[in-house]
Amino acid sequence: MQVSIIIPCHDVAAYADDCLRSAAGQSHADLDIIAVDDGSTDATGELLDRWAALDDRVRVVHQANRGLGAARNVGVDLAAGEALFFLDGDDFLPPDAISRLVRSTTASSSELVVGRIDVWQEGQTWRASQQRSIVDADRRSISLPDEPELIYDGMACSKLFRRSLWDRSALRFPEGVRFEDVVLVTDAYCGARGI
Repeated sequence: MQVSIIIPCHDVAAYADDCLRSAAGQSHADLDIIAVDDGSTDATGELLDRWAALDDRVRVVHQANRGLGAARNVGVDLAAGEALFFLDGDDFLPPDAISRLVRSTTASSSELVVGRIDVWQEGQTWRASQQRSIVDADRRSISLPDEPELIYDGMACSKLFRRSLWDRSALRFPEGVRFEDVVLVTDAYCGARGI
């Protein structure tokens, strides 16, 4: 299964290299990596272009600053994968993250897979508070009524979305607002044939 990893970037030169290295270094090799430089004023655009020159799976789009929702939508419009994954430009993935999410969606036929997010700061790691205990155990083919605590986790960056869910539900990130992923993720929870 090809996975499109969409990476919106705005002034993240200090993190972009680690972010792209973690995306390109996934054990799941069938990747389509789209980095959207959303009007960066630092060296982010140049770093992304270097990655595109080194790895033919990496494509870069440069645009005027339009915000996170617009940058993610541009990436989705260009995505070739059967599944979509969102990674912010200042985040990074463990090497087996995408392969584990793909195995889960394949084994369960679920259209949405929720992974765990750990916050790392100054050498310490802890689970993102929005995820609560829902990610502490594997669950297969559940729905929002089965696990209403899912609603607390409205972050797009921990989820693998099947393109079938995305297209059928006509999902789009709202543009020009903060916390744009909360509405979209809630719509995805409601529309998914298995989580």
